Amino acid sequence: MIAGVLAAGEVDSLLVGISAVARGRAGVRHLMRDRAVTQVAHDSRLLDLASDALARRARPYRASLFEKSASANWLVVWHQDTALPLERRHEAEGWGPWSTKEGVVYAHAPASALHHIVALRVHLDDSTSENGPLRVIPGSPSSQRIEYRIGAADANPYIALAAALGSGLWGIENKIEPTERVAGNAYELPPNPEFGLPTTLWEAAQRLKASKAGRALFGDEFVDHYAATREWEEREFRKHVTDWELARYFEII
Repeated sequence: MIAGVLAAGEVDSLLVGISAVARGRAGVRHLMRDRAVTQVAHDSRLLDLASDALARRARPYRASLFEKSASANWLVVWHQDTALPLERRHEAEGWGPWSTKEGVVYAHAPASALHHIVALRVHLDDSTSENGPLRVIPGSPSSQRIEYRIGAADANPYIALAAALGSGLWGIENKIEPTERVAGNAYELPPNPEFGLPTTLWEAAQRLKASKAGRALFGDEFVDHYAATREWEEREFRKHVTDWELARYFEII
């Protein structure tokens, strides 16, 4: 999560630009057709973030608007959206099943293609106590409701759900007191280094290996094996020279 990438005035201009766009209950697909959205999508600040994550030069090709608020909400199960919009249908191994949404051809993509895609989420509304990543709705001593929105869309849903449930139980059993709830715009608050997320796959694997809670919840065998597979993934990635590195460094070597 990176605060302040776009200035408040830029966000306001974008909201004005898309205000006339016809939208459904959940939002709008295919917003790259809109001039205001296209300009933001090609902004060097966003492209640099995507390029750093991919280790290659990024190119925007898809934009969607999600309107999930108290006045515009919908129920959707936790899932991985692997369908990508394409110019035309072309049968290839690993691609499919196929579908058409609003006149655009979609196909579920193989992991080899998804590995080269990164999604940037731009918040157009302030993050408040009403729409933050973790929301607790008071009930009775025997019944409470928690909305947990931290899990990434590309995460394994079984592991993510197990971690969400397990972390809650871990906090209850070990009597861990939560921090003060966020009031106001969370993006304007200084980040707490204690709660910072890993910035690389290798760092995430090391944190998992050293996690007392992780080992208690998942067991030593799972933690050691899963962390080892992520370390292998990182080592394999480091063996390859990316297109971004070639484009940036080839002429100066």
